[in-house]
Amino acid sequence: MTLADKIREEGREEGLEQGRLDVAFQMLVDFLEVRFEGVPSGLREVLAGIRDVARFKELHRHAIRCGSLEEFAALL
Repeated sequence: MTLADKIREEGREEGLEQGRLDVAFQMLVDFLEVRFEGVPSGLREVLAGIRDVARFKELHRHAIRCGSLEEFAALL
């Protein structure tokens, strides 16, 4: 594998990971919007700063169980 191939592969992997993060973020925000009829911009900003797909999965599970948006936000 040439250096150029390696750089392209690394870029592709970074792009895929960013795509996974974007989808996980959007799915969680969509769920919260439907469940709690809106998501404040401050909470969106905190969620947008998460860089781990597993953390989004964990938060999604909490969102299913919690009784309010405030309860969900307290988990952050």
